Amino acid sequence: MRFKLIDKFVLVLLLLLTLALSAMFLALAMNFIPDGIIEKAGRIAVNGVLVNRLIFAAIGLVLLVFALQLFIAMCRRELSPRDKAPTSTLLSAGENGAAYISLSAVDALVQRHCRANQRIKECESTVIPMQSGVSVSLRLQVLPDTVIPELAAQLQQSLKEYIETISGITVTGVDILILPLAQPKAPKTM
Repeated sequence: MRFKLIDKFVLVLLLLLTLALSAMFLALAMNFIPDGIIEKAGRIAVNGVLVNRLIFAAIGLVLLVFALQLFIAMCRRELSPRDKAPTSTLLSAGENGAAYISLSAVDALVQRHCRANQRIKECESTVIPMQSGVSVSLRLQVLPDTVIPELAAQLQQSLKEYIETISGITVTGVDILILPLAQPKAPKTM
């Protein structure tokens, strides 16, 4: 949890006020402050004069706003590293600047290549940026009677070459998970 500068300022003010109140209560408990002084101060503060009551109401509202501000600041969450994940990867950098490609564009290329393969029924892909290029994770459903080791090796090689040729970025790896085909639901008989 990180506080903004205003939150830190409000926190210091409330802590100082709390210290002052606790010191006053301790002084009252130890009889350092006579009882009559607190009563006189209370009567003077709210002796029926509207201005005094408005001042106390304003102080109470300000303290309430400060406390709510701190409560909101404490509840505010920081972005996790996952929320800060990059959305693009570097294509090239030179003296004229840098070129990037979005991960969604690379993912679209992966999807297009997988859909072109007749043996793949469904494909879910994730493109992960790496230090030098990207890594691709695939979750596939393949047609029955497909030789899976052959398909996986061929797809890894062809997808790596396709992405590197089209986009110019390095594919550091292609991970494949084969999932079972979804079974069609049998119609209900009555």
